Amino acid sequence: MSEERKLASVVTIKNITPIEGADRIVLASMEENSWRCIVGAGTYTPGDQAVYFEIDSILPQIPYFQENKYLVERKFRIKTLKMRGVISQGYIVPMQDTGRIFRECGQESWGMLHSGSDVTALMKVTKWEEPEASVNMNRPKDAKPFPNFIQKTDQIRIQSIEKELFLHKILGKKFLITVKVDGTSASVFWNARTKEYGCCSRNLQVYSGMDKAQNWLSKLRQWFAGHFFKQNPAEPSVSELTIYSTVPKQYGLDEKLPQFCRERNRSLALQGEIIGEGIQSNREKVKGKEFLIFDIWDIDHQQYLPPEEVQDICGVLGLKYVPVVQEEYIVGENIDELVALADGPGYNNDCREGIVAKRRDDPNVSFKVISNQYLLKHGL
Repeated sequence: MSEERKLASVVTIKNITPIEGADRIVLASMEENSWRCIVGAGTYTPGDQAVYFEIDSILPQIPYFQENKYLVERKFRIKTLKMRGVISQGYIVPMQDTGRIFRECGQESWGMLHSGSDVTALMKVTKWEEPEASVNMNRPKDAKPFPNFIQKTDQIRIQSIEKELFLHKILGKKFLITVKVDGTSASVFWNARTKEYGCCSRNLQVYSGMDKAQNWLSKLRQWFAGHFFKQNPAEPSVSELTIYSTVPKQYGLDEKLPQFCRERNRSLALQGEIIGEGIQSNREKVKGKEFLIFDIWDIDHQQYLPPEEVQDICGVLGLKYVPVVQEEYIVGENIDELVALADGPGYNNDCREGIVAKRRDDPNVSFKVISNQYLLKHGL
């Protein structure tokens, strides 16, 4: 279950909770989501409307936000923090200040705003993301946009799920809980219709190859180009630059995946996490590089495969499935239990990034919970 994040949205204050030993700050919760955020005491009362900025938001450097020393010191990026033993995630501004913010962002009109309104674009808020892994961080010239026939791997956070969606698709349902492995996401696919084998990063297709049986024509073209045209050594191919094709090849997927799909007349995209040396500071502490599978996207039917089938295919292809935390977890009303479950050991370390939950009877419904211990430990 993936959707565009509302980094900035109109919310209604639900509860204000005092913080022990603190007179000037309180903890605010919201009706529309499950985030909690520290605010100034006396600034809000239940029922007030405000604008909430999620963690990972990068706010525009306009005078309104430049007046806040806290934001300036953090380069206008919203992070998880802990004050007086209380976790705070996000940033809230009073509704009466939105007019000034809009004007300073160059907006002349912004229409009627109501609970849940997404003002991310109007307030020019952008999302902070850790850089994708690559030997060369410059985008190679032969990279392509991420294929439109594959679902991107980004999961919605449990705290961001709107109440109606939570009630209808998550509450009371059984979920498989797996470890969110700390690396860089990759997709490796075989498209039977086009006879294409491809490798993708989070946002780009970085390698495209044809069926080995048809590869003689490609090799002939390469030979011809090499003999009659001088290649620029400063512009190597994508496959030479990134781990997104070399690590899957390390597992023989350039041959195994096309063969597996041809034998079954299927088009599939393996989605997983590449971890190891040189990736995200190697927080999983593994030697070399590994590729752990967490999903398989059925290209033909445009849906995710059930976890059991994913695990079976991993066994056939000689791949590892991400570690399982709980086989059948029934989601209750109190998501604090899930937040607590997100803390714990990772694939090969003592502090995992979090967990991913996939509904047992509908693998297209899923969400993630990032560990608060992890966020604080790594300053995120």
